[in-house]
Amino acid sequence: MVTSSPSINDPLVGNLNSDGTPPPSRIKDPESLHAIYLRLKQSDDVNARNRSEVDAMFDGAPPYDDNTLREAGMASRCNLNFGEAESLLESSLAGYVDLVQSVENLISVEVKESDPQKKGDYERIIAEGFTKMLREWDEFNFKHVLNSTYFIKHGVSVAYWEDEYDWRWQISKIGDFLIPRRTFASEEMVEVAVSPRMMRAHELYSFIKNEERAEEIGWNVDEVKKAILANSGASNSYHITDWERYQEDLKNNDIWVAHGAGSEIRVIHAWVKEYDGTVSHYISLADGSNEEFLYAKRSRFRRACDAFVTFTYGVGTNGYYASIRGLGYKIFPHIQVSNRMRCQFVDGAMLSTSLLIQPDSEDSLENLAFEYLGPFSVLNSGVQILEKNLPNIGQNAIPVLQDMSQQLRERAGAYRAPMGNPDSKERTKFEVQAQLQGDARLTTGAMNLFYEPWSRLLRGAFRRAIREDYLAAERGGEAVAAFKKYCTSRGVPLEVLHNKVTEVRAVRSIGAGSDQLRLVAMDEFMGMMSQFDEAGRQSLLRDRVAARIGYDHVDRYVPKQPDARPTIDQKFAELENAAMAQGRPVTLMATDNHFVHASVHIQDIAQLAQAVKQQQADPQQAAQYFQLAMPHATQHLQFVAQDASRKQEYGQLKQLFQQSGEIVEQTMEKVAAEQARAAQGGAGGEPSAASPEVQAKLQSHQVELQMEAERHQQKMALQQAEAQQKLALRDAETAQRIKQANEIY
Repeated sequence: MVTSSPSINDPLVGNLNSDGTPPPSRIKDPESLHAIYLRLKQSDDVNARNRSEVDAMFDGAPPYDDNTLREAGMASRCNLNFGEAESLLESSLAGYVDLVQSVENLISVEVKESDPQKKGDYERIIAEGFTKMLREWDEFNFKHVLNSTYFIKHGVSVAYWEDEYDWRWQISKIGDFLIPRRTFASEEMVEVAVSPRMMRAHELYSFIKNEERAEEIGWNVDEVKKAILANSGASNSYHITDWERYQEDLKNNDIWVAHGAGSEIRVIHAWVKEYDGTVSHYISLADGSNEEFLYAKRSRFRRACDAFVTFTYGVGTNGYYASIRGLGYKIFPHIQVSNRMRCQFVDGAMLSTSLLIQPDSEDSLENLAFEYLGPFSVLNSGVQILEKNLPNIGQNAIPVLQDMSQQLRERAGAYRAPMGNPDSKERTKFEVQAQLQGDARLTTGAMNLFYEPWSRLLRGAFRRAIREDYLAAERGGEAVAAFKKYCTSRGVPLEVLHNKVTEVRAVRSIGAGSDQLRLVAMDEFMGMMSQFDEAGRQSLLRDRVAARIGYDHVDRYVPKQPDARPTIDQKFAELENAAMAQGRPVTLMATDNHFVHASVHIQDIAQLAQAVKQQQADPQQAAQYFQLAMPHATQHLQFVAQDASRKQEYGQLKQLFQQSGEIVEQTMEKVAAEQARAAQGGAGGEPSAASPEVQAKLQSHQVELQMEAERHQQKMALQQAEAQQKLALRDAETAQRIKQANEIY
């Protein structure tokens, strides 16, 4: 008999008052909550049995019941689980683990800040700090793998917070998170949810250690004390009024009290959606023996997603949580048939390699024995050796097994990362890329279903972590204090962290959980590298290296630049231009980004040269700047010429530099002539010393440009000659080996 689930008209959940106003709460007392818990548990009984069979399949349960085989006289029959389901689960789980391990930061944030430079810095630092806090949490990887396992196996997993203060979440499977069966697959559609949980005495006591604070946030301290003494086995050693001595033992970390027999207390968490849309939170004993709630806080959460987040693989067949199925349900019949057929193969192989003997009587069976006389084997009389006519397994059964394996791959394809074609046929690079990208279409859908609740979970944890009054002494407080210190020490004001973060999103992994597909994407991006700006090139190089060795080691090869767009070298180059315009020389540094410096300097030279040509700038001041900027830009350009990846950009910069050089040369000659005429018209009649100096620097610059061009041409010629020489040597060596081989034979 199917029991109806609690609904808005169920008296257990509460109705409107006679005057039409809502009641203070839709849950009246612990007795009502206990009744709801029993009804939800009863309605989930059939699904619970199905999930247990699926879990047994993943855990290696054999296809036949051992007791049934033994009673039927077939105890020696092969009865094995060959681990196909476990293998599919592990390969599927690897993709979800990759989602958090293959990204540099788990989140990206948006900050309300008018200064673009500060905005980018703040967002990067906050994302790095929060990611660092999560990855240093001892239970982070465990929680993520457990959540992914439930999500893959049964299609539904639940992450919830025990309160609105602690940022750390708990994980529950759908069997331990009971909801009405006719509930649509969305957190906001859940009217009531009940989660049973086992708590040890010291865990429950930790919530009321500070009794005054515990009372303020909703704990019933007296009721919790009664529950600990009555349900943890402590009643055998302590009187109900002897709480002080029991508390002393808890504070002293008494092992028997914390982990002794009967130290576990069964409680239930309940989240109830009130008429105003807020969610109330209750904690009670699972057996309903308490008179008052252990914990009760009405309208504790503004929305359901602030209390718990559900990970659902789609919406099922009708949109309800109860209709959602995972990998286990989809492959269960195929795995059972596959295991039974493989067991048949083993039995058939053992039968084909054995000798079939038929005794004539029971006495012959009892006296059945072989005697070995030297090279001879003697069989007692009274038995017949039978001929074997066994079926052709390869012709009859193996095609069926191959078809079952293919169906298994198709059923589980959406859960696993692309693995490529397992056959031995050689393929080109483009064929492999096309196949991986095609396989990833199924996987990407599953990843998208996971990422939406994953973002909501990280958003809820972040919102708790940036709470202004989060103390280090609170649960999870030390990690939060370290996170805030990380941000403030790098220039992020607490005001920004607390009040100006407007958006938090999970960073999506490239490749949909597949390292092969990620490398394909990285190789494709490398071909477009010349189209990226400097920050994009830097990010691509880091991601490409990290795809092979991980982000823990990428800084050894491609150090992270603290500023993204514009780069810090662009700022430095602009300051150098200003300094040279004032007549101050600038020293070239080995750590400079020569491409950025050359680009900024040459563009500034070109702009000023055009301004002089159009008579919009003072030639005297321009000449002073050109005397310093031209040699400095030439040095940077020489370093750019040595970078093979900058071949195209080098050609463009060199062309612009040469075009500007003609205007610069004319300007310098004009200024020198004017200085010479001014010097001749002055007292003494001798020319100023500036004229030969300007001429010398101009000639030096022209010589350097010419030498640089000649060096580049010589370098290319040498490389070409070296390549031809190596080719000639290899041809000569090959000819010599062929000649020697002919002489031998």
